[in-house]
Amino acid sequence: MEIYFFLPIILALGVLTSYEDIKLGKIKNKYLLIAAGIGFVIQCFLILFEIITVKYLLISIIYTIISLIVGFVLWYYGIWNAGDAKLLTILVFLTPPTIYKNVTTQLPFIDLFLNSLIPIFIYLLINMFIKSSKKEKIEAVKETLNLKNIFFAVVTIFSITWINPYLFPYLKIQPNIITNMLLIIFGFKLLEKILQENTHAFLIMVSIFRVFLNQQYFMTKTFLISFITMILLYIILLGFIRRLSDVYSNEVNISQLKSGMILGEGILKNGLKAPIKQSLRDTYILTKATALSKTDVQKIKKWHMTGKLHFNKIKVNKTIAFAPHLFLGTIITISCQGNILLFLQKVFL
Repeated sequence: MEIYFFLPIILALGVLTSYEDIKLGKIKNKYLLIAAGIGFVIQCFLILFEIITVKYLLISIIYTIISLIVGFVLWYYGIWNAGDAKLLTILVFLTPPTIYKNVTTQLPFIDLFLNSLIPIFIYLLINMFIKSSKKEKIEAVKETLNLKNIFFAVVTIFSITWINPYLFPYLKIQPNIITNMLLIIFGFKLLEKILQENTHAFLIMVSIFRVFLNQQYFMTKTFLISFITMILLYIILLGFIRRLSDVYSNEVNISQLKSGMILGEGILKNGLKAPIKQSLRDTYILTKATALSKTDVQKIKKWHMTGKLHFNKIKVNKTIAFAPHLFLGTIITISCQGNILLFLQKVFL
């Protein structure tokens, strides 16, 4: 019932921010502050008329604070702009906690974010298919089906999912294909950051230990179906993400670099450029996952003018308007009362 009080402001904020993000590439703080203020006033009135409780408001504030932290982390790693992080936070604040029924964790607003990723994934996939040439599509398939990539995908999934039965109950996470895949992706990224070039060797060792300790479980039908499904999804996602770097980036002359651009390549100490990899972290002089500042641009141009760089162009990632997808993800969350995939699973299975 509470959603009807907040739906008008969610719709107004979503339309305004989506329009500005597409046309201007930014989200104005005044819209976010106005929406947050109206949302807080509405909650106070609902408490006054005993439609909701103070506990409801506290839970809403806790979700908002945590979503702000998550948004900041995503901004820090260059996944989106600060405006997108703030928009996610306000949308979480305006979405009643009571709306979440089909959830993957005890932090249900994460499902709002996941629902926002689905439209982005579909949008990027269609664009990538349209913009890439036939040759690029064939190369993408070959790269995705490369035996080495398949082997490491199997090892990664086999080793990291070993901790699921122990980790999920502790974190109060609902085990399903979504949470399993998120654990695999974030687990691998964390290990890669810590172990760098030794990551795959460590995962192979863990896989060997698991084979000796859990032999009987591997032959069950439940394990085989889940394992094969995750391998297919992981390989597709791996190939998809790799091809995005080519389709959604273009080379720019060093002289044309501007603050706000996001580099798609790192600059090495030897004056060359290379894809950004954790294993090469110590050999970079600049790896900006976030938008370049004026100081960064000045440094790069100075290095180029003094002959320190042995190239004239560098890859720059194209920016994506996240606001429309966050808005759509919020509407999906409200309509499905949580995660859309879990909702569809309930309906059709």
